[in-house]
Amino acid sequence: DWHNLGYTMFDTKLLRHVCYYYEQWFCRYGRGHFTVTAAMKSWLTTKFLIGSSNGGDAGEVVILRDCPAEFFHRTTDVEREELLTRLDSEAVLPSKTVLQLRDTTSKTKSMLCISSTSYTPEEDFGILLSSLVKIDSKLSQTTSNVSFSNLIVIVTGKGPLKQYYADQISALRLSHVQIHQVWLSASDYPLLLGMADVGISLHTSTSGIDLPMKVLDMFGCEVPVISVFYDTIHELVVKDENGWVVKDIEELTHCLKNLLMVQKGGKCRDTVLESMRANIRKNILSKRWNENWNEAALPLIQSVCLKCTKH
Repeated sequence: DWHNLGYTMFDTKLLRHVCYYYEQWFCRYGRGHFTVTAAMKSWLTTKFLIGSSNGGDAGEVVILRDCPAEFFHRTTDVEREELLTRLDSEAVLPSKTVLQLRDTTSKTKSMLCISSTSYTPEEDFGILLSSLVKIDSKLSQTTSNVSFSNLIVIVTGKGPLKQYYADQISALRLSHVQIHQVWLSASDYPLLLGMADVGISLHTSTSGIDLPMKVLDMFGCEVPVISVFYDTIHELVVKDENGWVVKDIEELTHCLKNLLMVQKGGKCRDTVLESMRANIRKNILSKRWNENWNEAALPLIQSVCLKCTKH
């Protein structure tokens, strides 16, 4: 079950070479292989020479795409109120922030962005911080036709660089943007995610051919995603259909600014996001894990078992 290439996770040149040939050698003994992307299937068949097209007992390669678990869903009004009350009483979020998150109807309601991270070098969290500084300065600019909502960014997760970024965040002086680092229980995380307007993924793959599971979690909650670009992300995040793909700080800033604009006339943020949520429901959530398993995984497993019994 290929979710990434192990050798790409090592920095030392010698270790990378050893692990490359280790994976290449032993994967040939597999009677079947699952990959999470079409790009990974193509890479394995051309580089490691596995798959039925290479003959012998190389083993069939089947694309088995990840699906969000069913406990990821859009948070109901009752669940939202219970969660916010809990986060307020446990001081996970400031009371001022909780009060703002309770406002779901006013035209200038704050926009909630969620980013989940493991605080590793694989995710350049500095891109988001730099963008938020730019956004904060832009939010003070108003005209007779355009104003901006405030932005609440909640970052969930733990990791080796968490304190490093916490120190950077505490040094910022922002007026219209809030940034909160939290650690939530396994039951509260889907509920908070289900409240979000937009998700942000800073994941960049070590191999360039896998996909971030966090984006599937966000889609499970019908949350459109802004993702940092890398070669395979288009297999999951489709521009203007279920999210946006950005290459640098300027593009991320531009994307967030457009979402934060409250315009007189034209498409408002809620209209754009609801259209994307409809696309997510139609193109991604129409098939959950059990159905996906039966269609993609089960036939390969049955085929491998049948071949084994004949031997």
